[in-house]
Amino acid sequence: MDILAPLYFPDSLIDRSTSLSLAALFNHLRILRPVAETDPASGSCNDPGMDADFCQVQIPCPLQEDEQQGFQQMIKEIRTQGDGFITQLKMMTIASMTAPGKRDESSQSILSALFPASGKTRETDEQNLRLELWQARLILKLAEIVDMADSQLAEQLGSLEGFESDMLQQLQGETGGAAPSAMPPRRPTVTAGMENRFRAWKTLFKYGKIDDSPVWVSVRPDGADILFRIHEKQFGHQPFPLMELPLPTPKRANPEEFARKLPLFRQETRQFRQQLTSFLTRILDQKVQDPLLPPVLPDGGPDLHHWQEAIDHIFPEEQFGRDRLSLNLFPGTSFGTLFNKKNGTPSPCNNGILALVLPVSDDSLPPSM
Repeated sequence: MDILAPLYFPDSLIDRSTSLSLAALFNHLRILRPVAETDPASGSCNDPGMDADFCQVQIPCPLQEDEQQGFQQMIKEIRTQGDGFITQLKMMTIASMTAPGKRDESSQSILSALFPASGKTRETDEQNLRLELWQARLILKLAEIVDMADSQLAEQLGSLEGFESDMLQQLQGETGGAAPSAMPPRRPTVTAGMENRFRAWKTLFKYGKIDDSPVWVSVRPDGADILFRIHEKQFGHQPFPLMELPLPTPKRANPEEFARKLPLFRQETRQFRQQLTSFLTRILDQKVQDPLLPPVLPDGGPDLHHWQEAIDHIFPEEQFGRDRLSLNLFPGTSFGTLFNKKNGTPSPCNNGILALVLPVSDDSLPPSM
């Protein structure tokens, strides 16, 4: 088990800047996709300077053969048209996900249109299950489309910020004075419908075959809030903050330059990552006597000073950006348990850890222990 190979959640796509930043610390990312991707332009991870297998994609509930063509055609129409029948379909699917268990005639007509007649009678329970899974996949594919549009907008804004920075530097050189500070890098807007996205993932977790990972990583504070609420509802308390790490990002620099420096950085921080792996493994393996009490942290934690020195040396802050990685302990449970997972392997650990990526100015979480 590789502790530094977390599950990336709840997104099924990852932008280039985020994948490069996470590659500074993690060995691999596991990324769940609702369906197998047939469009090469929408791959989940294709960054230069990184191992080709850094992002390991898994499909928890693959489409059946007779569903594949109809589903992909539906997504194609959503991408190209987005109005009329397609808009109605999206609203109807979202409404059905919001009120699970209600199967109206419209939902059944969607099912009939999607699954070609096979000449055999399908049981009602099987029809409902296939419809539920299809709706969950559609919700997540719609989220991918929105996320991709947000990512493209963020890249365009980033290019404008680079232009602004160059102009400010030129202005400073011409006037001999200090130019106004450049705007901090903008982050993509958090998409709406996170509750529906979680409801869809819960469906795929319930019926799909997923290997439970003890460590998850997310860039979605609203997604982390939902996990926090689920844990609090089941155990009566919020997860416990463990520690925070600075994380270098390529948001203010050329991503190719960041990728070029990445192997050297990982080489210099190899011992730190080994220390962190050992430290987190001991925390994850601890047996919880009382889940209401804060965890007792083991001795011999990682050398955070060395990690900070390596970042400052290889990724100087005046050239590269900074995020912070907040590690939060979910004692006495696994993420698969929180999602009522039935299939796949159980968690190999007694606890879970959520690593949340936040901008340095974000104080939405309590301070670390």
